[in-house]
Amino acid sequence: MGHFVAPRPVSGPLSHASVRISEEEIADLSPRQARLAFMPVPLLDQQREIAAEVQARRKQARSLKEDAERVLAEAKAEVERMILGEE
Repeated sequence: MGHFVAPRPVSGPLSHASVRISEEEIADLSPRQARLAFMPVPLLDQQREIAAEVQARRKQARSLKEDAERVLAEAKAEVERMILGEE
C-alpha cells in the first residue's frame, strides 16, 4: 500500500501541496474526519497498472459498442427487407 496524503492549509503557489502523515496520526482521527481529509495514494507502479487496466477496459467497451451498433444496423436492415418483401 502507498501512503496517505492530506491537504496542507497553506496559501500561495503551494496551496495544493500535500503532507504525509503517519498511521498513528490517522488513528487519532474520527472516521468522518478521515473520509473528508485523506485519501490513499497507491504507489506509482500501482497507479500505472490501474491506468493500463482502465485504458484496456475502455478500449474493450468501445469495441463492444461498435459491435452492438453494427449488429443493430444489420438487424434493422433485415427487418426492413422482410417488411418490404425482399426476403
